[in-house]
Amino acid sequence: MIVPGQQVITDFVPTDSTGLKFLLSIPFTSGNNSNPMGIADLVIFLLPGIALPNDTGALIYWSATPLYNNQTSTTATSATGFELMGALTSIKPSGVFRTGWSTNESLIQLWQQQSSSGGGISITLGISIEPAANIQNLPGVQNNGVENRGDIAKKIALDLFQYLQSFDGAGAKNGWMSVPTNVFERWYRRFEEKLGRDPSFLLKNSE
Repeated sequence: MIVPGQQVITDFVPTDSTGLKFLLSIPFTSGNNSNPMGIADLVIFLLPGIALPNDTGALIYWSATPLYNNQTSTTATSATGFELMGALTSIKPSGVFRTGWSTNESLIQLWQQQSSSGGGISITLGISIEPAANIQNLPGVQNNGVENRGDIAKKIALDLFQYLQSFDGAGAKNGWMSVPTNVFERWYRRFEEKLGRDPSFLLKNSE
C-alpha cells in the first residue's frame, strides 16, 4: 500500500492460519501533524510475483479505533466499524482507492475528540480473500474512486460560476456577464478559505 507522500507499506499481518485475512494499522496523532482527513486516496497493489488464488479477489476494508498513549487499545471497539473501500482481482491487481475519510462523520468526530485531548487514532486496513462470485455481487467495488473526479471538476466550475453571477448586477444578457477584473483572484481566495474550513464542502453540493 502507498499513502501519498510516504514509502510503500508491505507489513500486512495475517490474522489467522488460513492466509486469507490480513490487517495493517496506521497511527495518526495530533502531535506529529498527521491528519487522516487529508488522505483522499490510497494506492493498493499486489507485489510482483504475487498472485491471488484462482477465482478469488481481495476485498479491502477500513476501520478507525482510538489510540491511547500512542498504542491501539486491545479492548476498544472500532468507532466506525469496518467499511468497504474496494477490491483487487486477478484482472485488476492494483488500484487507486478513494478513502472518503474527509466526509465520514464518525471518523471526523473521533479524530476531533482524540486530537483535542492530545491523543490520536489508528486506522486499520483489512484485506479479506473472498470467492470472485462474492465480490462481483457487492455494489461499488468496481469503482476505485478515480472515475468521479469529473464530478469534482464540475462542482468547482459551478462554484466559480455562481460567484461570478453574484457580481453581475445587471443580470446576464446575451450570454455576457459584467464582473470585476480581479474576480478570479477573489474567487480563488474565497475558495481556499471555504476549503480550509470544510475540505468536504464540494461533496455536499448536490446541484
